[in-house]
Amino acid sequence: MTLSPELLEQFEALLTPLYPADKPGAAVIVVKDGETIFRKGYGMANLELGVPIEPQMVFRLGSFDAQGHITECIFCQGPQTMPLKKLS
Repeated sequence: MTLSPELLEQFEALLTPLYPADKPGAAVIVVKDGETIFRKGYGMANLELGVPIEPQMVFRLGSFDAQGHITECIFCQGPQTMPLKKLS
Protein backbone atom coordinates (compact mmCIF):
# COMPACT_ATOMS: atom_id res chain seq x y z
CA MET A 1 0.00 0.00 0.00
CA THR A 2 1.24 3.51 -0.79
CA LEU A 3 -0.09 7.04 -0.58
CA SER A 4 -2.28 8.15 -3.41
CA PRO A 5 -0.65 10.65 -5.79
CA GLU A 6 -3.09 13.31 -4.55
CA LEU A 7 -2.22 12.75 -0.88
CA LEU A 8 1.49 12.60 -1.69
CA GLU A 9 1.17 15.96 -3.45
CA GLN A 10 -0.58 17.42 -0.38
CA PHE A 11 2.16 16.12 1.93
CA GLU A 12 4.86 17.64 -0.28
CA ALA A 13 2.99 20.95 -0.51
CA LEU A 14 2.69 21.08 3.30
CA LEU A 15 6.09 19.78 4.40
CA THR A 16 8.55 21.08 1.80
CA PRO A 17 8.00 24.77 2.66
CA LEU A 18 7.99 24.00 6.42
CA TYR A 19 11.34 22.19 6.27
CA PRO A 20 13.54 23.71 3.53
CA ALA A 21 16.58 21.67 2.49
CA ASP A 22 18.99 24.09 4.22
CA LYS A 23 17.12 24.45 7.55
CA PRO A 24 16.42 22.14 10.54
CA GLY A 25 13.98 19.47 9.45
CA ALA A 26 11.86 16.46 10.30
CA ALA A 27 11.49 12.81 9.47
CA VAL A 28 7.97 11.84 8.45
CA ILE A 29 6.63 8.31 8.57
CA VAL A 30 3.01 7.43 7.82
CA VAL A 31 1.71 4.05 8.98
CA LYS A 32 -1.68 2.66 8.05
CA ASP A 33 -2.97 -0.65 9.39
CA GLY A 34 0.51 -1.45 10.68
CA GLU A 35 2.15 -0.93 7.28
CA THR A 36 4.53 1.94 6.50
CA ILE A 37 3.11 3.71 3.47
CA PHE A 38 5.32 6.82 3.44
CA ARG A 39 8.83 7.65 4.72
CA LYS A 40 10.77 10.76 3.91
CA GLY A 41 13.21 13.19 5.49
CA TYR A 42 12.86 16.93 5.06
CA GLY A 43 15.53 19.52 5.84
CA MET A 44 18.77 19.10 7.76
CA ALA A 45 19.71 16.94 10.75
CA ASN A 46 22.94 18.89 11.31
CA LEU A 47 23.38 22.34 9.81
CA GLU A 48 27.05 22.63 10.73
CA LEU A 49 28.02 19.36 9.05
CA GLY A 50 25.48 19.63 6.23
CA VAL A 51 23.77 16.33 7.10
CA PRO A 52 20.28 15.96 5.61
CA ILE A 53 17.54 14.17 7.52
CA GLU A 54 16.86 10.58 6.50
CA PRO A 55 13.63 8.88 7.58
CA GLN A 56 15.51 6.04 9.33
CA MET A 57 17.42 8.42 11.64
CA VAL A 58 17.01 8.09 15.40
CA PHE A 59 16.25 11.31 17.29
CA ARG A 60 16.50 12.20 20.96
CA LEU A 61 13.13 12.94 22.45
CA GLY A 62 12.69 16.24 24.21
CA SER A 63 10.15 18.88 25.07
CA PHE A 64 9.14 19.18 21.42
CA ASP A 65 7.95 15.56 21.51
CA ALA A 66 4.51 16.53 22.86
CA GLN A 67 3.79 18.84 19.93
CA GLY A 68 4.89 16.09 17.57
CA HIS A 69 2.39 13.69 19.09
CA ILE A 70 -0.37 16.27 18.74
CA THR A 71 0.45 16.67 15.05
CA GLU A 72 0.53 12.89 14.70
CA CYS A 73 -2.91 12.62 16.28
CA ILE A 74 -4.37 15.22 13.95
CA PHE A 75 -3.09 13.35 10.90
CA CYS A 76 -4.18 9.96 12.28
CA GLN A 77 -7.61 10.91 13.54
CA GLY A 78 -8.49 13.86 11.36
CA PRO A 79 -9.94 17.15 12.51
CA GLN A 80 -13.48 15.76 12.32
CA THR A 81 -12.78 13.46 15.30
CA MET A 82 -10.35 15.71 17.19
CA PRO A 83 -11.31 19.37 16.87
CA LEU A 84 -8.29 21.69 16.78
CA LYS A 85 -9.81 24.03 19.35
CA LYS A 86 -9.58 21.25 21.98
CA LEU A 87 -5.83 20.88 21.37
CA SER A 88 -4.91 24.44 22.27
